[in-house]
Amino acid sequence: MTNLNNNYIKKNSEFSESQHQISDTNHASARAGSEPGTARQWYVVYTKPRQEAVALENLERQGYRAYLPRWKVAKRKNSVFESLIEPFFPRYLFIHMDQTLDNWAPIRSTRGVSGIVRFAGQPKPVPDELISMLQRNENNESLQAVSEKSWKPGEEVDVEEGAFAGYRCIFLEARSMDRVRVLLDILGKQTRATLNRNDLALPGASY
Repeated sequence: MTNLNNNYIKKNSEFSESQHQISDTNHASARAGSEPGTARQWYVVYTKPRQEAVALENLERQGYRAYLPRWKVAKRKNSVFESLIEPFFPRYLFIHMDQTLDNWAPIRSTRGVSGIVRFAGQPKPVPDELISMLQRNENNESLQAVSEKSWKPGEEVDVEEGAFAGYRCIFLEARSMDRVRVLLDILGKQTRATLNRNDLALPGASY
């Protein structure tokens, strides 16, 4: 759970304020908070690899209230970057339960689920505020709003992918949504080049 919370804090530092909407088919529509008259709290479900959406769908089919935060990421495939929607916390989703009144037994056998995250053998709740923060941060596609990579002119950036991977360069300007102009030092000669934005990162930064 510590890793999950640390992962959230790390990603939360990059959040922007924009707001977007995706279909509720693979996304829980419930808002955070305990229901009146119950002791329901949010707990963490650990899923099988790359089966977060499968687990969410099958939990909801059984009537469980579940929530799977997602975000949009750019990943390279065959030298081309594609925008993909992925779980914000890989292999984790949240479920709203009462430890005393609700039936927990079917959860473990639910398709896509590995089990409930436990401490000392007991499911441990996460704060409602964590879920509220995640839900407030959703854009109008119901995805986590995370700031785009951006730099100031004259700022040093590292090339992490592509033909110039390993070089450090100077950011000059953005040419488009996905292309930027930089100044490279190649064999002692400064050369201007246009690179993919997703190939670059601030020195020591983790996106």
